[in-house]
Amino acid sequence: MPSWSREWCAIRRDGWDTVVEYSFNRNGERGGVDVVGWREDTRALLLVEVKSRIVDIQEMLGTLNRKARIVPGEVAADRGRRAVRLGIVVVLPDRSSARDAVARHAAIFGAALPGRTRDVTAWLRGPDRDLRAVWFLRDTHGAGKAERRSAARPSVGPESARFGPPARFIDSSNRPERQIEG
Repeated sequence: MPSWSREWCAIRRDGWDTVVEYSFNRNGERGGVDVVGWREDTRALLLVEVKSRIVDIQEMLGTLNRKARIVPGEVAADRGRRAVRLGIVVVLPDRSSARDAVARHAAIFGAALPGRTRDVTAWLRGPDRDLRAVWFLRDTHGAGKAERRSAARPSVGPESARFGPPARFIDSSNRPERQIEG
């Protein structure tokens, strides 16, 4: 599994507020997104799924489509943030097995997730359109399999929760301002 701490820092540096393991439940449709990011200046929403390998393409794409349909509305309802741009990104390890799997199913990936690593990094710096992409990340740990598995997701802590609790937009500039209750 890729260690993506360098990329995680770059996402944060580029102005993204993030939540790790965002859960949703709408009308009985439940699930979670590995990472949800919000960039206020462009009103862009990022949904990231981290995979160690591709097992079932149909199931993966069906799940991504369900999340793309549900999560933007949930973020708008829960947190008062309506996206005008949406990025759907599947993170895969930059290994020959993952690249070969994508290449073997080039027509499917070309239609469903046409962007690749360069498209993702450019989009994260300046989201100017919707994006659906595969992001190949190199394992930077150089460690054994056990350590790679433990590095599957970014650490959860105060910095990863900046996306914060529900915010209410109370001014005309659409900047989030928390309403203090109590």
